Amino acid sequence: GPTRGARRRPAQRRVTRGVVIFDLDGTLVDASPDLTTAINLMLDERGYRRRTLADVQHAIGDGARELVARSLPAGAEDDVDTALERFRVHYRAHIFDETYAYGGVADMLDALFGIPMAVATNKPLGATEAILRALDWERRFVAVIGGDSLPQRKPHPAMLNHILEALDASREMSVMVGDSPQDIDAAHAAGLRCIGVSWGFHPRAHIEQAGADWVVDHPRDLVARIREIVGPRELS
Repeated sequence: GPTRGARRRPAQRRVTRGVVIFDLDGTLVDASPDLTTAINLMLDERGYRRRTLADVQHAIGDGARELVARSLPAGAEDDVDTALERFRVHYRAHIFDETYAYGGVADMLDALFGIPMAVATNKPLGATEAILRALDWERRFVAVIGGDSLPQRKPHPAMLNHILEALDASREMSVMVGDSPQDIDAAHAAGLRCIGVSWGFHPRAHIEQAGADWVVDHPRDLVARIREIVGPRELS
């Protein structure tokens, strides 16, 4: 009939909520001991020198492939694909042996109950979900995006844009929380402010230099700052 398609969509829906988007490794959890185990099992198989925990911590942040590439010795570039497959096998077997939530993080998440929370990590989605399940945290987050969920990873803003659009969230009422320059760059590229945390894999000065809007030294210090930005507000 003549009315089909004639109903005009309202010009603007008022967006009344924000979301707090957390990085995972170095922000909510320390997975570096288990990543080191898996990297070293892979290196052992290939007869390469083992890596220290500090080596692996320095290599974390750009996803599994980069972690493996940075852990292989010079000249082993052709080996990355096969090494990555072997790393994945070992990591699946050891994903929650020594991985733990940083002290104060569970209490911080409890204190933010009622505020929409999401995870955006360069860690592959399967590994991310396995860790969230092991911590019994999967119901805390309204959205979880991993390093293989979209074509681009942080510092590209695609992950954050995807979450904001999926939740119809306001940018000025949303905030990113992370421990790395990748998190800060992704947040700013998406038009978000970023709270840097100093308990992860990057020293405080490094996070300040990268342009974090705030830097906090304990998870409890996140609560007031996040509430101030994100809410809680009544949803209409």
